[in-house]
Amino acid sequence: KLHFTPDEQKVISLVEKGFTNKQIGEKYMNCSISKVEKIVSSLFKKTGTKRRPQLVKWCKEKHVGHGSEVEEGEVIIDANEDDIPKSSKKLVLTKEKAVMDLIGKGFTNKEIVKHL
Repeated sequence: KLHFTPDEQKVISLVEKGFTNKQIGEKYMNCSISKVEKIVSSLFKKTGTKRRPQLVKWCKEKHVGHGSEVEEGEVIIDANEDDIPKSSKKLVLTKEKAVMDLIGKGFTNKEIVKHL
């Protein structure tokens, strides 16, 4: 499983629509261009892509983005183990362990999202 933050999910949706980093930062996220660039770089790293068209293609294949909004927590997608770059696997395993610990303690999904 691969995790995307709400900001990453929003950026994916806007990149899919063809917006530039400047447009995303100024018009849609009210943040600096450099913050958007960092988010895009994080998305490249997580997905193993290097360019925006590759990122859009990867997201469409995995059914990520497509204008969906995230109110709270993270979007989690199922991905083939080979599709996840090694650098992201450690992060995923750490989050999975935390989630499993909270489930074992009887936390609800909503409570788990608040703890992450």
